[in-house]
Amino acid sequence: LFAQVTGLSSLRELCEGLMARRGSLYHMGLGAPRRSTLADAMAKRPVAVFRDICSLLLGQAQRSVRRESEALITLLDATPVNIRDPRCQWAEADARTRGLKLHLGYEPRPDMLNWIDLTSPKISDVTCARTKPVAAGMTYVYDKGYLNFGWWHKIDAAGAFFVSRLKTNTKRREVTGRTEPLEPGILGDSTLKIGHTAPRGGAVNPLYDTVLREILVER
Repeated sequence: LFAQVTGLSSLRELCEGLMARRGSLYHMGLGAPRRSTLADAMAKRPVAVFRDICSLLLGQAQRSVRRESEALITLLDATPVNIRDPRCQWAEADARTRGLKLHLGYEPRPDMLNWIDLTSPKISDVTCARTKPVAAGMTYVYDKGYLNFGWWHKIDAAGAFFVSRLKTNTKRREVTGRTEPLEPGILGDSTLKIGHTAPRGGAVNPLYDTVLREILVER
């Protein structure tokens, strides 16, 4: 953390910077750092502590910034991080990428990240998103990679909203179009229900009886 805050880029700089504040080290119960100890720590200790600190700081920023935001909107997306270096034998691969996958939730109005995750590329977009808490009143916007009726039902049950695109083979039921004139650029505005009662493999569609809104826009 000291290296990050002060912009230090080497273990030597870090050791010298900490040694310049021996009094602070003493009050924290720490001794003089050694480069070899720091190198061992970087090689062997998990990065989870930095992830948790990042999540804590993001949560504090959200509470202060959201009060100034006009709307609560979170954009969800994921992107592959290709790693082709032969020294990185630990990197896993899916059908398209060898390396990592970056997942994120981003609020565009306050220009602020909600959360970030790095996973194996084998982890699907929606699998990661389903592990994140759902905030009441939030509108989640995402693409077809996040199609999962169970997760969409969880968002709806939590008092939140979602905007997405349906796949072309999604079953549409009880479609009712608006009778009043549509705004320019809007080709259709309907209410509908989607999916089958039991899609396949004995699964249950919890979104089966939920009335949704579908808007067709001009491209």
